[in-house]
Amino acid sequence: MDEERRLLAWLKEKGRVALAFSGGVDSTYLLSVALEALGRENVLPLLVQAQLHSRREGSEAREYAAKLGAALQILPMDIADVPGLVENPPDRCYICKRALFARMEQEARARGFGVILDGTNADDVGDYRPGMRALAELGVQSPLKELGFTKACIRRLSAARGLPTAEKPALACLATRIPFGTRLDAETMRRIDDAETRLMALGFAQVRVRAHGGVARIEVPKDRIPEAAARAQEVAEAVRACGFDFAALDLDGYKMGSLNLHVGEK
Repeated sequence: MDEERRLLAWLKEKGRVALAFSGGVDSTYLLSVALEALGRENVLPLLVQAQLHSRREGSEAREYAAKLGAALQILPMDIADVPGLVENPPDRCYICKRALFARMEQEARARGFGVILDGTNADDVGDYRPGMRALAELGVQSPLKELGFTKACIRRLSAARGLPTAEKPALACLATRIPFGTRLDAETMRRIDDAETRLMALGFAQVRVRAHGGVARIEVPKDRIPEAAARAQEVAEAVRACGFDFAALDLDGYKMGSLNLHVGEK
C-alpha cells in the first residue's frame, strides 16, 4: 500500500511523537501506524477529557489504545477554565482547539516529546473549521492531511489493519450540537450525550441531537428518516427521558456541521 509506506517513512523521520488521540477513525489509524513505525516508547497518545466529549467516546478511546498496546495519557480539562469558550462564539472551535493543544503541548514537552500530531485528514479542509488555525499557530502537524489521506482511504487502510474503527461513524465534540451564541453548560451536553447514546441503542448508529432549548432536533441519514418517523413514539421517549421537552425529526437528514451553515450570514 503506497499511501501507508509514505506515512511510515514520514513518521520515521520524526523519530518521537506525541499524538492527539480521540478514539475516532483518523487518530486510531494514525496511532496504529505510528506504533509500527516508531515503537511504543516513542509514541505518546494524549486524550484531553472535558465536558465537550462524550463519555462513551472516552471509554472507547481507552479501550482502543489498550488493544494497540499504547500508553494513553488522559488529561482532564474544565471548559469553565478556558476564557471565552462557554460563551460559544462562532470561533469556539479555535478557542477550544487552542486550549486543548496547549494542554497537550505542555504535557508532551514535559515528557520529552517535541513533535505533536493530530488526525486531521484531507477531507477536513472543506467545512467551517477555525480550529485549524489554532493547530497551525501551535505547530501541530497533520500527516494524514499533508499526505492526502481521505476519510475513505483511512477507512480502507483501517479495515486492512483490522482496526475496530474502520466503519465507526464520524465523531464531533458535543458543543457542535449547540447553536453559536447559546451558552455551553455541562447539563445540556450531558442531555445530548445521553440522548445520542439512547438513539444509538435503538439502532441509529449515525445520529446527531442538536439542542435548541428544550427541543431536541434529531438528525439521522436520509434513508433512515422513514424508520425514525415510523418509530416516532420510541424516539421521542428516548430523548425526553434525557431531559428534553420535545423531539423533532429533521427532514433534511444528517449533515456534518449543520449548525455551521449560516455562520457569517446577516
